[in-house]
Amino acid sequence: MQALRAGRELLLGRNPEVDPPERHGVVYRLEENGDVAVLSGQVPARDNRVVLAVEGLWRSMADYRQQWQTVLHDEKGRWGNVRQPIVGVHEGNHERRGRDVLRLVQDLSFMKLLQWQPRRVWRVEAAYRRDPSVRKVHDIVLDAVRQGQQVLLVTHSAGGAQAALALTILAAEGHRVAVTQHVRVLALANAVSAQSYFKAGVAKENLFYTADKRDPVGSMAKMLTVDWGRPWASVREAGKHMRHALQTIGGEWHHDLVRVFYAHREQGSTPAIQRFIDGGPGKIAF
Repeated sequence: MQALRAGRELLLGRNPEVDPPERHGVVYRLEENGDVAVLSGQVPARDNRVVLAVEGLWRSMADYRQQWQTVLHDEKGRWGNVRQPIVGVHEGNHERRGRDVLRLVQDLSFMKLLQWQPRRVWRVEAAYRRDPSVRKVHDIVLDAVRQGQQVLLVTHSAGGAQAALALTILAAEGHRVAVTQHVRVLALANAVSAQSYFKAGVAKENLFYTADKRDPVGSMAKMLTVDWGRPWASVREAGKHMRHALQTIGGEWHHDLVRVFYAHREQGSTPAIQRFIDGGPGKIAF
């Protein structure tokens, strides 16, 4: 019961951080030295690559900027270093968390509809219009691939749903090959399964999909990777992950990206996530 009450408050309560409508989907530039500015001009690229980080729900833009700086601009070799400016997309929070949950559900629903019937033009247009963060991710990725640039998408939580929907829209618009050839995804505790990226055209070697074991969203993600070819064993395994998600739903594990990177630290060698950032193969790892 305590877990259910915590879950209800988390999903339907008031947001401690509320953004005005104009800050939903705002794009900013995070420099290697930590300087930040709202991006109004050309998207920065280095060595023909754009690094695009898509935020999740219920954290301030300042909090995400600090976390991106910690785990993606780390010069000490502990976490990860992309060695270039990061383009961030701020999801934005409504006063009531229920509205944010509804937006997430709508993004996931549109993604499934487009996976099912990608040629329905009105669905593509509606999916594009619905969420400002989805539009920004779509437009930045499309502009980059048209210029022949590579894109490293770093996604967290609900930001994964928005990024996966944006890529699904691009695939429905005829850019699936471009996604396969130009887009790599570092998915951290995402609100979508790895299959959602694969269906949008992301190559298996271009996806690093992971979460902390104590993360409730990570537990839900593990439930999505269950092999349903073994019915009874699959039900037990999925139930185990669901129980763990409910038990940990009120904790802070989900919002601490350092914990995700820590799981992939390796003594005396380059961390697995850094190898992926540098162009190495992806994997699904919990």
